[in-house]
Amino acid sequence: MPKKTRELWKLKEYNKCYCFERFGNVHTNVFGIRQKTNLTWIAENKEIALQLLRERVNEFHQDIENKKIQQEQGKYLFELIEDYYAYKFPNLAPASQKKIRKVFKYSLPKENFLLSQSIEIRNAILKNMSERNLSDLTKQKHLEMIKSLFNYGIENEYLEKNPIKKSIIPRPKNVIKEYFSADEMKRILEYTEKHHNQTFRYLIFYIRYYMTRIEETLNLEWKNIHGCDIHFIRKGGAWAKHPIDIFPEIIHMLFILPRNSERIFPIHRRTCESLMSKMQDDLGLKKGMSFHAIRRFRENELIKVYKNDMAFTAKIAGHGFRIMEGEYVDHYSTDEIRKNLKS
Repeated sequence: MPKKTRELWKLKEYNKCYCFERFGNVHTNVFGIRQKTNLTWIAENKEIALQLLRERVNEFHQDIENKKIQQEQGKYLFELIEDYYAYKFPNLAPASQKKIRKVFKYSLPKENFLLSQSIEIRNAILKNMSERNLSDLTKQKHLEMIKSLFNYGIENEYLEKNPIKKSIIPRPKNVIKEYFSADEMKRILEYTEKHHNQTFRYLIFYIRYYMTRIEETLNLEWKNIHGCDIHFIRKGGAWAKHPIDIFPEIIHMLFILPRNSERIFPIHRRTCESLMSKMQDDLGLKKGMSFHAIRRFRENELIKVYKNDMAFTAKIAGHGFRIMEGEYVDHYSTDEIRKNLKS
């Protein structure tokens, strides 16, 4: 007995688009894409089913047209960001990932821009930055991060030109990196001994000897003391360590400080800055000097007074030799060169 031919409800203009019955319900087939409907396979529903079929055919053609337009115009900014996070981030340190995500969140436009809209993207980025009232140095760092995102896009054929042009990246003026003198440092330590709490005094004391950054110092914990060494996390997320047995003053400090907190210096960053500002007023020091001025004082002391090698000092301080050479240490005068140069 010959097999019964399946009944189909077809559109006249499309041979490959039709309705068919499956388990008593109406299903549509649009160029091979099958979808269920909520209609029962009965004659009364034929016209409704064909109308639904026509709508799905139109949607199919519209999708093809949209994809064609998108292919001509290029990809969207959000697609580049997702790809960057997926493939570039695994090679970066966790601290760097966190910083870049924060910059992208507040600086990149929320609008769904195509990457071909480079002018709109650039203007939106600059507008977001202007609303946050950032310094030129911070803008420079943030724009360099964003520029690397688009450079990644160029390498992977998302776009052809980088919307972050060199001309829009501010170049901060060369600022003299100031530091406390030996006399000022002595007055600071005497002042903190008389006028401030013990925690703040020894925090300054620690930076004075080890040149740690304020955040590195505030994050020191008692559990990170291992024998004669103290381990800590450097700027950027890398672990480092300092010997604590080479300075009797530091050993005495660690013996005196109470251990009623996980952190060695349980004091808030803003409190430290407020105390630093008041101390400058009380001592008549130049306003605006930060904890970095203590760090620079120690670096110059190690190099100029104790004749330590500059590269060695830079390694202890945790920054590059070029930074040490160009920003932290005074340039030698010609008389000093004549006196000290060995050739």
